[in-house]
Amino acid sequence: MYITNMLNQAPQIPQQPATQEPLSIPLTPAIPVKQPVIAEENNQTVQASQVQPQINFGQAVLLVEDDPFLSSLMKTKLEQSGLSVILATDGEQAIELAEKYIPRVVLLDLILPKKSGFEVLEAIRNNPQIGNIPIVILSNLGQDSDVSKGKDLGAIEYFIKAKTSIDDLVGKVQGFLQGQKLS
Repeated sequence: MYITNMLNQAPQIPQQPATQEPLSIPLTPAIPVKQPVIAEENNQTVQASQVQPQINFGQAVLLVEDDPFLSSLMKTKLEQSGLSVILATDGEQAIELAEKYIPRVVLLDLILPKKSGFEVLEAIRNNPQIGNIPIVILSNLGQDSDVSKGKDLGAIEYFIKAKTSIDDLVGKVQGFLQGQKLS
């Protein structure tokens, strides 16, 4: 009798000559163990151990969103439209990933852990290597003062989450990228 794995396949048992040594059977986990994914491009996953500075992903979008549901939904929709997505879940990580990957555009929430979206926007604009990356604010802060502050700090567009569908956002990002000149 064989013990089967979750795919109902018999395990591969290596043939060993009869010896006094114990039989060793290589085991593979029933649930695949994944390394932390930093980014994906062209269906290739970049693991944390493979991150190298100054990688230009061409059509990559840096999505800065700390809400797991929204970030997952937006990431999926952007990827389905053919874009590579780099995800940051706090302000410090957003700055670090912008410097490493030099994305074509940043979608930036304002209410974030560690550093606010306004601080991220200011840090990116003040860094000569990445200061010209287009930044689009996507936030639930909709006061005129917030919109003005975002634009004054250099955001090219300001969308209020509650008033913008994800499909509309994806369409606008794609349109922007298609109209943007390659550097």
